[in-house]
Amino acid sequence: MTVLATVANAAEAAAVLPAAAEAARRNSDLHVLNLTHGRDTQALTAALDAARAELGPDGRAVVVSEPSIPDHAAAALVAADKIDAEVLVIGVRRRSPVGKLVMGSIAQTILLDADCPVLAVRI
Repeated sequence: MTVLATVANAAEAAAVLPAAAEAARRNSDLHVLNLTHGRDTQALTAALDAARAELGPDGRAVVVSEPSIPDHAAAALVAADKIDAEVLVIGVRRRSPVGKLVMGSIAQTILLDADCPVLAVRI
């Protein structure tokens, strides 16, 4: 089993990576799609180290990659297909009604278009 987690900022990393590590604990590899574009590197590194520690030294991999596609939703969906993820872990935050009207939602696109189950973690 392969678990893919997407991380776009430090707050998302702190919420998403523990849930992803828990999902990956059952004989799975954890892949992290780094969408931070170089921001919050220290917080992301700390969250990744905590996820690695939670998985333990029994050979499970924590692989970090950066997308080549600028659209975060498309990058997550392509990465999930590429590694044949069995679950995709994303962070979601509350949006106002005006925010829903004016802007699209990356999480909504992923939830509707993913071919695998999606675990949405509240940020």
